[in-house]
Amino acid sequence: MMARITAQRTDPQVGAGAAVRARRRPTTGRANRRRRSLRELLGAAWRLVGAVVVRMLPATLATLALVALGGALFSGYRFLRTSPRFAIARFEVHGTNHMAEADVVAVAGVSLGGNIFALDVEGVEQRLERLPWVRQASVSRQLPDTLEIEVTERVAVAAVNADGLYLVDADGRLFKRGDTKTGELMGLPVISGLDRAAFGDDEDVAAAAIARACALLARWNQLASARAAHAVIGEVRIEHDDAYTLYTRAGGIALHVGVIDAEQVEAMLAKFTASYEAVAPGERAAVRALYLDNQTRTNYVTVAFAK
Repeated sequence: MMARITAQRTDPQVGAGAAVRARRRPTTGRANRRRRSLRELLGAAWRLVGAVVVRMLPATLATLALVALGGALFSGYRFLRTSPRFAIARFEVHGTNHMAEADVVAVAGVSLGGNIFALDVEGVEQRLERLPWVRQASVSRQLPDTLEIEVTERVAVAAVNADGLYLVDADGRLFKRGDTKTGELMGLPVISGLDRAAFGDDEDVAAAAIARACALLARWNQLASARAAHAVIGEVRIEHDDAYTLYTRAGGIALHVGVIDAEQVEAMLAKFTASYEAVAPGERAAVRALYLDNQTRTNYVTVAFAK
């Protein structure tokens, strides 16, 4: 038996196209993958750049703002330091009783016409506080052109006799040699018993001793002025053993009170008053000293009369 073989005709062009497509298919897939990979890479890079920009944007804006602010501040600084609007035109001095305002301004070392912002305020205060009468100085700018100087002066509570009379404040600090021509010493009680060398050896110790004497003196005269004018004290002498001898302003009677403090003054004043009034009125003018410091018999008082 013969088998019939049917041959299928194939179109050469179709077959060639299929072959071509068969050959090109792998190439197109790789290209697509490469394009896709490139797009993904570019997308990732763009997102990264965007993230960096977003993170850096606040810092960049802040830097630009700081640069702008710095420029503005520098311009403002130059304006304040150079503008004639801020040239010093006047001084105002307050709190001076013992000093002339012109002297205070001279020591301040500030000239009219100088820039008020260029002024070294702290330096001016330090110069003023070197003045004997100045306890504290405060300098302030009153814009646009006024310099205000506020002075707190020392208060002299006594004169210390230490190779000359020196004014002393309540803290026991000697701050100025007394000037009799200007009346600085008028009415001030005197503290004696310490020489000038004591302040060179240990100024703080000497100042503390004087401060205690000033406190005692202030308390005594406060009470005496209200109760017995004849008991007002004009001088306090600090003895070598820290005892005190008080001298009344009227008559110069020496009161030996021993070692006492301000809290014991009232009792000691009462003791003196009672003893003095016990003396016959005709004999009181002859009283020169009262010894009120008997430690063994505290109610005993010895009275010394002029010969």
